[in-house]
This record gives sequence, C-alpha cells and structure tokens, in this order.
Amino acid sequence: MTQTEPPAPWRQRRASIHRRWKVPFVFCEWCCERLAFQINQCALVRVLESLGKLSLLVAVVVYIWGIPERSRAVENAKKVKHYQAWQMINSAAGLSGDGGRKLALQDLCADEVNLDLINLSNAVFDGLQLHGCSMKRGNLDGTDFSSANIRLMNFYRASFRGSHSLGSRYLEACFVSVDARNAVFNCCHFTASTFEGADLRGASFINCDAKNVSFRFADLRGASISEFPSGKWKMSDLDFRDANIAGIQADPSIKERMTRMGAVSIEKNSEWDDFKRKQHFDPELQEMRFLLRP
Repeated sequence: MTQTEPPAPWRQRRASIHRRWKVPFVFCEWCCERLAFQINQCALVRVLESLGKLSLLVAVVVYIWGIPERSRAVENAKKVKHYQAWQMINSAAGLSGDGGRKLALQDLCADEVNLDLINLSNAVFDGLQLHGCSMKRGNLDGTDFSSANIRLMNFYRASFRGSHSLGSRYLEACFVSVDARNAVFNCCHFTASTFEGADLRGASFINCDAKNVSFRFADLRGASISEFPSGKWKMSDLDFRDANIAGIQADPSIKERMTRMGAVSIEKNSEWDDFKRKQHFDPELQEMRFLLRP
C-alpha cells in the first residue's frame, strides 16, 4: 500500500517509547518508514505500480481469451491419444497376448469412449481394470481376464466363447444375452450382475462366489458348477427362474434348488427357443432394466 503521510518526527516517536532497550529497534523501523515514504513520492515508482496493476489485468484478459484455444488443444491431444490406442488395439486384433492393448483399453475406458463391437479375441489381460464403459456385441472369444477388476460394464450380446477368467471380480456387470459357450470362470466373484438370456452351454463355474446374480432364461445346458466352498454359492442370492439346466453338471442339491426356483430342463434348441418366446423374453428390455436399476 502506498504511504501518503510521512511518519511522525523522531522526537515524537521517541517520546512514546518507555523502555530503553526498544529504542534501537524502533529507530530502525522509523528510518525504513522515512525511506519508504521518500521512494513512494517518486513519480517513477507510482508509474511502475500502475503498470504492475495493468499487467495483471492484461494477464487475466489474455488467460480468458485463450481458454477456447487451450480447450481445443486438450481435445486434440485426447483425440490423438484415442487414435493411437485404437490403432494399437486394431493392429493386434485376433493375435494372442497383450500387445499393449491392456493399457490402451484402460485409457479408452477411463475417457468413457464407446467400445461397442470391439475385437479383443485371444488377448491376455492379466490384472485388467475396467470401469463404466460399454462393449456391446464385442468379440472377446478366447480372451484371458485373469485377476481382472471389472465394474459397471455392459457386455450386452458380446461373445466370450472359450474365454478364461481366474480370480476376477465382476461388480454390476451386464452379461445379458452374451455368448459364453465353454467359457471358464475360476475363483471369480460376481456381485449384482446379470447373465439373463446368456448362452452358457458348456461353461464352467469353478470355486466361484456369486451374490445377487440373475441367470433368468440363461442356457446352462451342459454347464459345470463345481467345487464351491461352503457358503460361497448362496442360492438365496441367485435367480434361476426359467433358466435351462438340462445336462448341467452340479451337486444334486444345487440342481434341486434350481428346479424349485423355476429352472427348466429342455434339451432341443427349437423347444428352448419356443419356450423363451412364449415367456416373452426380451433381451433388449432386460438390458434396459438392468442399466436403469436404482
């Protein structure tokens, strides 16, 4: 702040000091005040002070003016990153292994990019982390999802044929009408997910933990449910109404409880299709209901 009034004379300031040991310190402060007052009287100093305030105003205006350009630069950088990620994923389509696809996939998912129809067949995604994106009708045949942590994902009508999951976690995942024939789920955890209308023929659920999972209208013909630890496979938390369990390989007590829930045993494909049609099963409606759940 500019000092507009000169400090009081030293005699007057000295008279107000009652302790002698304070005199040198107060004198130094008084000298500084005098020097500051003299400097502030200089026109050049006032001009520089005004220029400083003006430069601050100019900086604010320039910053606001450059917001659209910076936003475009950020958007362009994101587009380049997405292009490179897609290039890496597409160039490795159908090949075995990672090929850098895991990091590319996680980056795209983190930016909420739509991943529908993506081809990730035969990829190895050990420790994959995915949250909140869509892979509807994606090709995930033969893919290894071991130790994956997958949350709020939509795999509607995706293909998981021959895929393998070891120690993976699926939280609120939508597997409505997926084709997971001969898929292997080993020591996996499913919470608040749905396999409604899924084709799980020949699939294996080994030592899995499932809670609040729906298998309504799922085709479990020839599927295997085995080696469940005590208390892990809580039938009270699962829904097998209208599921097809013909030829399922499971403990007799589990099959009995599935039947009591309303599971059916239909071997022929034509009869199974007729049954779903008569029950008015609509996979699109089931997907919508799951996505719009509270």
